[in-house]
Amino acid sequence: MHVTLMMFDDKKVSRVMSDNKVSNEQHLMDRISELEVKAAYQEDTIEQLNQALAQQQKVMSDLEYKLQLISDKLKAMPVTDIVSAQDEPPPPHY
Repeated sequence: MHVTLMMFDDKKVSRVMSDNKVSNEQHLMDRISELEVKAAYQEDTIEQLNQALAQQQKVMSDLEYKLQLISDKLKAMPVTDIVSAQDEPPPPHY
C-alpha cells in the first residue's frame, strides 16, 4: 500500500493521509463517547446498589433490634410459666 501511495501525486497522498487521520480521530472520538456513556451507566448502577444496600442495612438493624427485644422478654419471663414435660397432659391420641 505504501508503494501505491508513492505513485499518487502529492495532493492525492495528502488527501488520503488526511482522510485516514480524520477517520482515526472520529473513531477515537466515537470510542471515547461510548466509554463515557458506559461510565455514566455504571455510576448510576453503583448509586442504585448503594441505595439498596443502605435500605437493607436499615431493615437488618431494625430486625436485630426487634429480635433483641423478643430475646430480652423471653429471658425476663419467669421459668414457672413453662410447664415441665411431666406436667404436660398427654396428646389426645393416647
